[in-house]
Amino acid sequence: MGKGRLFKLHKQEIIAGKGVITSNHPEASSAGVEMYAKGGNAFDAAIASLFALTVVEPMMVSVFGAGFFVVRDGETGKVETLDNYAVAPFAAHDRIYEMVKERLPGMDIFETVGRKNITGPLAVATPGTLKAWEHVNRKYGALSFKTVIQPAIRLAREGYRSSHYMEFILSLGIDDMKKFPETAKTYLPEGKPVKPGTLITLPEYAESLELIAKKGSDAMYNGELGKAVVDYMEDNGGILTARDLREYQLIERKPVTGTYRDDYELYAMAPGSSGGTHI
Repeated sequence: MGKGRLFKLHKQEIIAGKGVITSNHPEASSAGVEMYAKGGNAFDAAIASLFALTVVEPMMVSVFGAGFFVVRDGETGKVETLDNYAVAPFAAHDRIYEMVKERLPGMDIFETVGRKNITGPLAVATPGTLKAWEHVNRKYGALSFKTVIQPAIRLAREGYRSSHYMEFILSLGIDDMKKFPETAKTYLPEGKPVKPGTLITLPEYAESLELIAKKGSDAMYNGELGKAVVDYMEDNGGILTARDLREYQLIERKPVTGTYRDDYELYAMAPGSSGGTHI
């Protein structure tokens, strides 16, 4: 590519004076807008959007997931990063999975017998998202943790409309999802992906979110939600334990830095994220 080459984007430009929020789903973006209306800042909007995504796009975002934050202070220019990626349980070892002996066309390069590294209890690592979301909200946000969770609770209890994207993603994992009857009951009615436009309600998840709103991430890492997960793991062959949850730590790392065309300074997440080093 030559310097100065232009690319046409078929998206509408939006300019705002107080703040913006973007996400994979309109309901999640609306949750962010709601936080701005309550006097919140960009961090409040982002965390509210993430919680909402756990409801409307659970195949992509979860309170039991992993991720990274790159944060820039608009006043000081200081850049901070937060590693909240998942880590292997203490009981993990190098023989936990058995690699397939003959790789067939279409198989992943890391294909294991029974796909146990992809689906099921042995695929579960120690999560970091919930602890990180609470940390970011309390360190940088203007609203309470309880406040930023409310849109997600409302969506889970009152419901949202399923999308074409959800139908497509569900169609890719039908066989895997059928292994989990309670999940399939919601997302695979009559054994097929829920149709776009269907109202989905998640009352039990709403109760879980309300518990998180009341007790914070401690509900997962030291409380009732974590115990429920650990009990399930013990009953179904998983290795995640209460110790794994209790001892999970967020890591503040020095960002990867560089320049772009000598005009811009770049700051990105350090490894274990690969994005910064790729850039």
